[in-house]
Amino acid sequence: MTHLFDHRLETLVMVATTGSFTAAAQALYISQPAVSQQIRSLEMDLRLDLVVRQGKNVQLTPAARELVAYLRHQQVHHEQLLTKLRQEERGPLRLGATLSLSQLLLPPLLHRALKDGWQVNSQVANTGQLLTLIEQGSLDVALIEGNFNKKDFGTIELGTVPFVPVGGTDLPTTMTWEEVFHQPLLVREEGSGTRAILTAWLASHNYSLADFEQVITLNNPTTIINLLKEGSGVSFMYRDLVADDIDQRRLQDLNLPRFAVAHPLNLVYLKGSIRIKDYQRIAQILQRALGKQGQN
Repeated sequence: MTHLFDHRLETLVMVATTGSFTAAAQALYISQPAVSQQIRSLEMDLRLDLVVRQGKNVQLTPAARELVAYLRHQQVHHEQLLTKLRQEERGPLRLGATLSLSQLLLPPLLHRALKDGWQVNSQVANTGQLLTLIEQGSLDVALIEGNFNKKDFGTIELGTVPFVPVGGTDLPTTMTWEEVFHQPLLVREEGSGTRAILTAWLASHNYSLADFEQVITLNNPTTIINLLKEGSGVSFMYRDLVADDIDQRRLQDLNLPRFAVAHPLNLVYLKGSIRIKDYQRIAQILQRALGKQGQN
């Protein structure tokens, strides 16, 4: 991998990655004293404290953590620019999606990709995992519905979709929260966007997942939907995921007091990416797909 910045900054990033001067030295094929000297020199030039030594390990200061995050972003942009300059920009687009959105939006996008001859490598993970992969440069762009820090990423909002409580047809259509809390809650794992949306709404109304008598965590929305059909509890999800089941009376959306949520879906990428025109084209395809689903 080529490096755009001062070798001392490269050393700082390696210290952050490995957690010690010794491991950083081994990774960079230099001596441990050389690593120490470079960090001291960098601290003097920047007039910043960068590391706190804790035995054999080191901990970054807040200033160093912010600097390392910036340097990692710049390295990703550097590699993207070199790819473009080498006329390799038509390489595969590395696209991520959350599990929920992979079912809603990946099919129309991949259909268009096949039709137009695009090369796309897709990956499905939860919101937290996708954001990490973008930061690391392992993904170019991702479809995300969860909450995230927008100052760290570029975003294109695709639209909003209803986020609703869902249960089997054996349940009353209208329920109180006290009645719902007696039902088993089927919910996605930590890091998923749908779980974050639900917990944020509950917290804003002085509730929490702990108010449910039983919480079952599952990492697959299809499994949750199948359990709901068997009358195994309640869940909260995008209505478009279960629209056919609701129309066919296999499931129903529940009427709960004060719960009216429409959440934005976002196309997320690293700020400053050179592939922004590709992302804008993808966004247009997905916005049309969402519009068609909303009309059904």
